[in-house]
Amino acid sequence: MVVGAEAGLIGSSSSFFKAQQIKTSACELDGESAYPENRRLDADHLIRKYILGCMAQSGYAWTSDHEHCKEAPLATNPLCYLPTGLFDRAVTKVQVAFE
Repeated sequence: MVVGAEAGLIGSSSSFFKAQQIKTSACELDGESAYPENRRLDADHLIRKYILGCMAQSGYAWTSDHEHCKEAPLATNPLCYLPTGLFDRAVTKVQVAFE
């Protein structure tokens, strides 16, 4: 029974980081759609600010703790976010530990 519960948790948890990746992409698309003239040169960082706000509204906090975020601290990098919910954050941290 314990093995079944663990398998269920692992199976359901596989969507945590995947959902984060999907949300980051959706926020990027929305930001670029809101500021199409800034796609090439965004001197005011409007698209970046939009993506950060979109992710925050969706329950994700910016963090540069992950090694790949330190290498590429971009608003479009899903490894630069963690969910604000404690359980979601814990599961996601385990998932991205091997990225």
